[in-house]
Amino acid sequence: MIEPTLWDHLLAAVLLIAFPLHARWSWARFRRAVATGGPGARRREYVRGMARQWTVTGIVLLGWFMAGRSPASLGFQLPLDAGSLAGLAITGLGLAFLAGQWRAVRRLERAELVEYAGETLGVAELLPRTDEEARAFAALSLTAGICEEILYRGFLIAWVGVWTGPWTSALLAGLAFGVAHAYQGRSGVIKTGVIGILAGFLYVGTASLLWPMILHAAIDVHGGAVGRRILDAVAARHAERSHSDSEEGADPS
Repeated sequence: MIEPTLWDHLLAAVLLIAFPLHARWSWARFRRAVATGGPGARRREYVRGMARQWTVTGIVLLGWFMAGRSPASLGFQLPLDAGSLAGLAITGLGLAFLAGQWRAVRRLERAELVEYAGETLGVAELLPRTDEEARAFAALSLTAGICEEILYRGFLIAWVGVWTGPWTSALLAGLAFGVAHAYQGRSGVIKTGVIGILAGFLYVGTASLLWPMILHAAIDVHGGAVGRRILDAVAARHAERSHSDSEEGADPS
């Protein structure tokens, strides 16, 4: 258990209050930039998102280590015990599940992919459309996997844990993680909240941030790849319909 400082309380306030408010403003700005910014706008927004996350994470790490705390107290460790074996097994199963989902998605026909378009409605603007954007989105996903785990699992669970037990801390930190994604709508809050809670339990159970970091990054990369494939199918369907309508309009009969 840490002895919280004023700096810890201020950083916790940033995660619990400032982050959700800023996320709403940033999401609106992101959508405007993508809608009016032309080529490269989405990639630039990805880069800005990475810069923000690394900046806040750097501040948290600086304050943590200046307080004389060990890396292990923030989850930077890999104990050689049963917990790590369980973490390895759970992470392996999670990655295998994501790989199986990706193979299944790749086998779907265009019409079948279009049926899943509704699942992208909340974050459609965020998803990559081109190879360049896909690479930038993958970098953003890796950033989120590292930074958000440090912030919401390593730091926030430790801070909440001053007043509660570790499992309750993981639950509350996971709920806060969901609220931080309120810009994605109700379904986004529920999905990210559940992921946050499970990631927190994995962290508490293994005492290592490695496993939730890997799974978090993999989930985000997978989501971007699947979302792009669905949006490509939707765009192709619209193009076909537009072409068909133009041919019918040009038919003299």
